[in-house]
Amino acid sequence: NTMLMVTSTNSKDNRPMDSTHYSLVDFTIREDIFFKKIPGLSLSASVSYNAKNAANDKSNITGFDLSGSYTLFDIWTNSLGLNFTKETGRNKKTTLSFTSGVPVWMLGDFFLIAEQSFYREELFRYGNKDEFIVTAGLSKSF
Repeated sequence: NTMLMVTSTNSKDNRPMDSTHYSLVDFTIREDIFFKKIPGLSLSASVSYNAKNAANDKSNITGFDLSGSYTLFDIWTNSLGLNFTKETGRNKKTTLSFTSGVPVWMLGDFFLIAEQSFYREELFRYGNKDEFIVTAGLSKSF
């Protein structure tokens, strides 16, 4: 399964230095692969590019995302992901993630998400940080 998405936004008025004078262009291509001989396994990858052009701010953001998902015993879903985003000349972020979900009797679906992110600031040099987040919960649909 392949998806290509291109969006463009352009806003102009008679005051070119105004903050509402800008243009945005976003380009994303995504590929999803599902395996017939290995039911429950899927792989996804995407590449994106975003350009912002404003009177007081110009930026380019490039992104890459890679993930895989596998369902065990037709009920227990697990996925791993890697995401990289870079804003040229400003910052970059790399995130590794793991998600697991399983139904819990009649109570609902239990899920666990663990993410490790690495932020690197290139413009000011004081924004570097690493972040680890674990989220767990129970969801129920009515």
